Amino acid sequence: MIAFAGHQGTSDNRQNFHCWVEAAGSVFDFSSFLYPALALKYLGATCKSLMFQKSMAQVRKSIDTLQQPGDFYLSKDCALRRMTIDTTMGIPAMQDILEILEGWYEPPPKKMHRIGINDGKGNTKPTSIHNAVLLGAW
Repeated sequence: MIAFAGHQGTSDNRQNFHCWVEAAGSVFDFSSFLYPALALKYLGATCKSLMFQKSMAQVRKSIDTLQQPGDFYLSKDCALRRMTIDTTMGIPAMQDILEILEGWYEPPPKKMHRIGINDGKGNTKPTSIHNAVLLGAW
């Protein structure tokens, strides 16, 4: 197992909180590129940087049914999700970021346009995500 988080019997379980994104019947883990650094630091193990994007139809019914690499179990905590969303959306900068991302996203096969950062003086510089090289998917 690469990652495991337990539940301590509270709805505010932020110590073990990990966020996946569900959309259109799939689940995405945008932090999966961090796993190699975390595995090395905490387990002394090396692993590839892989993307995590799976169909929700593949989710296992229980943690005991995880048998092979790529199997995953997802336990939703609706109370924590609601509290996290409410807290996050109470921050004006987060509202701005969400608005920018909503304007940027284009569903496939459309190509997403470049996104930039404005310096407050009317000058926009293109920005991109880099230094996150994925070597495949699992």
